[in-house]
Amino acid sequence: MDFNRSKKIFILLIIFTSSIFAQLKIDYAVFKENDSLSCLEIYYGVSKNKLQFQKKKNKYQARVKIKTLLMQNDSLKKGNSKTLNFNIPDTTELAKQGRLIEIEKFNIPPGKYRLKVTMKDENGKRQFRSGQDIQVKSFNTNELISSDLILAKKFKKTASKNRFSREFGYDLTPKVDAIFKSPNNFIYPFFELYNLSKDSSEYKVRYKITDVDNQTIKKTEWLTEKAENSKSLQFFRSGIATQNISSGSYKLKIIVVEKADTLKLQRDLFIINKGNNRNIGLNVENLKKLNEHKLDSLFQPLRYVASKQEKNRYSQLDRKGKIGFLSNFWNRRDPKPSTSINESRRKFERKLIYTDNRFGNSERAGWKTERGRVWMLYGEPLEIERNKENFDKKHHIIWKYNSTEKPVRFIFLKNERTGNYELIHSDARGEVKNQRWRQMLSKDSDIPVNTNR
Repeated sequence: MDFNRSKKIFILLIIFTSSIFAQLKIDYAVFKENDSLSCLEIYYGVSKNKLQFQKKKNKYQARVKIKTLLMQNDSLKKGNSKTLNFNIPDTTELAKQGRLIEIEKFNIPPGKYRLKVTMKDENGKRQFRSGQDIQVKSFNTNELISSDLILAKKFKKTASKNRFSREFGYDLTPKVDAIFKSPNNFIYPFFELYNLSKDSSEYKVRYKITDVDNQTIKKTEWLTEKAENSKSLQFFRSGIATQNISSGSYKLKIIVVEKADTLKLQRDLFIINKGNNRNIGLNVENLKKLNEHKLDSLFQPLRYVASKQEKNRYSQLDRKGKIGFLSNFWNRRDPKPSTSINESRRKFERKLIYTDNRFGNSERAGWKTERGRVWMLYGEPLEIERNKENFDKKHHIIWKYNSTEKPVRFIFLKNERTGNYELIHSDARGEVKNQRWRQMLSKDSDIPVNTNR
């Protein structure tokens, strides 16, 4: 891929990201309801400046209708539709960045589901759609286990019980994007622990933040918590301050120790501190600690934005040269060097986090998969057509995009042996072309998959 085409793709990627993910963002967490059912909490966040507010007496109001569908094997398992009113005191609030948050809860059996959400602005008549595959885990075990980890945007003591109320007397409003910007630079983690020992009166917890090189940036002391019964609600009200941490991608890691049992949780973060020193190149001192194989693994995802000349140059460098190349890679792409944030690197790292969460598995990082690669280069598809296996067709997915030239499709065929999706054809320039792709979808087809581009 030449540099000019790389720039075009990067611009296209930014357009897709801003047009889809800036409007409606979804996150979820799974908690224990009982031995047979799990409680799925779905969090919606919509950018308030994307909604139309109308004046109502002494306030401004947006009226939003949310429709939620939970599918399994093309069958509707749970669903709900409701209309909400979001109020702001005046229109100056719209100039401030932020999302309006809503929550939905379903008690369902463990398993894999497809979540579909439609949010309609009743005043402006705009619609926002989002969907994703989710895994609802089981808590039917006697071992120490935790709920998913959520990060609170804000919290306050419960005055009157509502949908954000928790059992320990506080209302928690979850963050849906795990992005922490100054001045709101405190991380408030919350999770639940289950199956604590009946004869144990306490357990220990430690929180730490690590960078992309797995170096510990910040950590708490070991905190001793009381275990009054087999379930414990763990909320770190003091918060973890991030104002002295350089902008970039990090992980929040939590370790729980109860007697001989150890439990680990983690969550990806993105920290933005405008007044702090920049963290826009891979740290030279940390790079010097890595062998050449590790340096090469750091370069692999960068191939999505590197020019053909840069790829050739990197392949000819020795270890010392690769250290210099990697440490300056994002400096060369900083659109505004005078600012504290390198927007190019920030967007790229957020995409890596997203593809790992959505397409990755225990054997392969998300960006290494075919769907992850296409998402990194072209963004979220405008439409996804899912086709389950039936009497004459194999399981396949079609991603559809609009482009300046003509609509573009990516056809992925599921490998039933590995569970991976393989790209068998695309209309996009430079991608896999296979004029017999329709025949390949037939159950009787034995045409081999050709991945040459």
